[in-house]
Amino acid sequence: MPPPIREVTAAHLQTLTQHLKQRRWPQPTKFRNPPWLAAFADCTPQALQQRCSTNETLKILRVEAQVNESGGDYHGDEVRRRDVSIKLTSVLSLLEAHGDAQHWLREATDGAEYYLAQAPLYAITSEGSETRHALADLVLSSKGSPMPPWLAGSCTLNLWLSPGATSSAPHCDESHNVLTVLRGRKTVLLLPPSSGADLGALPAWSASPHHCQCSSEEAARHPSACTVTIGVGEALLIPAGWYHAVASPAGTVAVNCWWQPSVWKSNFTARS
Repeated sequence: MPPPIREVTAAHLQTLTQHLKQRRWPQPTKFRNPPWLAAFADCTPQALQQRCSTNETLKILRVEAQVNESGGDYHGDEVRRRDVSIKLTSVLSLLEAHGDAQHWLREATDGAEYYLAQAPLYAITSEGSETRHALADLVLSSKGSPMPPWLAGSCTLNLWLSPGATSSAPHCDESHNVLTVLRGRKTVLLLPPSSGADLGALPAWSASPHHCQCSSEEAARHPSACTVTIGVGEALLIPAGWYHAVASPAGTVAVNCWWQPSVWKSNFTARS
């Protein structure tokens, strides 16, 4: 049986941070109302559309979205992944329509489905220099930091939009990951690093060594698999090396923060 997922509230965040500062490898952890939520604005489709329509940069911004023409999982490996450049306004229009098959964008592209995955918002280098990308104006407010409070050094913040229902194929990352839901929900299938061979992980020398040949449906039948659902105002820490597949209903908006396993903040003070 897979181990239970630890849950952490704001009151227990300092304990977890001390654990991380001691360089212990984290376990999958679910957060309720984490402090970095305050940094994000209203993410209803209507609010996103309004924000975009009043920002001259966002109105003409093009983003890289994944396309799925055959249903099933979206894939991140180089062989199966399909990316297209598309206007942000088109993605937001499709998001508001919950990916409806009769939306003009889908009808104009023979029914293809779209998924905005890993769109950069914000980054901090190991030297401490910060980069705020244009897309950050869509979801960030002026309240506090959008990063988990134990971080220092190199880390990145990214946006994920699911106009229609989406599911990703099993894969793992070389960085620790905190996934935060701003609207909708995400159901995360988790498997430990030792399950890679059973999942058909691609060889280490391949172009996409952290991706798997099996589908999310097949991975869910693995005896070590466990499932965690995170809703609005919740987050999930996925440690580096843990395989995961993520399913989202139509209209889901989320962000994630990646950071290298060796990067910790040295002077954290708990915030509630």
